[in-house]
Amino acid sequence: QTSRETRFGFDCPANWTLDEVESAFFTPEPGADRAMNHLVSALWTVGVGKRRGFLLTLPGFSEGLLWDGAVMHRLLLEEPIGCSLIVSHRPSDHSVKDWLLHPGLASRLNAEVSTALAERCYTCPVPLYLDRRRLDGFHLCPSHGWMGDSFPFYLDFLEMAARVRIPPGTFDNLQVSNKREALSPGLHVMSVNALQSLKKRTEAGGVLLVSAHASKATSRRYSKWETRRCPSVCYWIRDGVVVDSNIINAPNKACSVALFLDADDLQSDISGLAVAADAAKAERMVTAARQVKAHLQEVSAVGFQAVVAEAGKQSKFAGGAFLLVGTGILFVSPLHGFACMGAGVFTIHSSGKEEKELVATYRDELAELVNSWPDKTAVRTGRYDGLTL
Repeated sequence: QTSRETRFGFDCPANWTLDEVESAFFTPEPGADRAMNHLVSALWTVGVGKRRGFLLTLPGFSEGLLWDGAVMHRLLLEEPIGCSLIVSHRPSDHSVKDWLLHPGLASRLNAEVSTALAERCYTCPVPLYLDRRRLDGFHLCPSHGWMGDSFPFYLDFLEMAARVRIPPGTFDNLQVSNKREALSPGLHVMSVNALQSLKKRTEAGGVLLVSAHASKATSRRYSKWETRRCPSVCYWIRDGVVVDSNIINAPNKACSVALFLDADDLQSDISGLAVAADAAKAERMVTAARQVKAHLQEVSAVGFQAVVAEAGKQSKFAGGAFLLVGTGILFVSPLHGFACMGAGVFTIHSSGKEEKELVATYRDELAELVNSWPDKTAVRTGRYDGLTL
């Protein structure tokens, strides 16, 4: 991805031809090839809806399909470049002068692509990268993933007839290295344990992710982590992409659930994107909700115990360092030496206090969530956009 364009690399069926793609692009009715329908839908969105030019190439062809925002052309290539799609960031109705006078347009379009991939495509069943950054994995869910203020501590799979394909990045423990230092001491341990204990698989009837939520409150006098209540959400996945979401009919808690269910065989609503609110959808949610309640009752407290243990370890290390420094400078500067030693004793004595308070709240909130979890009616009225209520 650059300031001028976004390049997509992907695999396509070996029997696709440029003539077939061009014909499908100008045919309003969807065909029998589901993959072709998805590609054409994307090309219409960017090429017609947003009036952006694109170049599509296929393996074995010495020319590509070039759309200038209004007309389709054939562009002769110097050599075949495989299956790729290059989308221009400048709409065809924007002049170069407009583009130069508004340099923020390129950044905004870059952000649109990044946001769409992060919010909708983390359920992709094949490895997904954006500028070398891995995006696939259930633990990258915007509302319940390991995103700085949410800490997934339980991930398990449901047994149902419908099948959800598992993003391979779920098992790669992607965020352990770059999140460890940024988070409150101890809380990250829950997420590390949850990711490291997973056994690899390619599909499941459904996926259950339970997360603890916290935000850092700061003022002039103090800075501390406080619990944050969030709704439990059901995400519907079609062809590896989140196409719909619903708030589950359970109270907002500091520990909440993200439920991922398959929508490939369910009907779409009039928009053609979201899942129709019919009996089949309701039945699938009720079936999943009953399994979720059984899983929640089995959630272990091991993750919470590890939080307190890690926090205590960190505090004892810091306190010991203060004591060591204080002892070393005691004879040179008694005042500073005693001050450091006092700080060390206080740090050791108060080790894990903040985390113990958080864990106590999480235990209570999780118990309340289990007791109030619905096993008949599973959905509140309205949708959840994955980020804000």
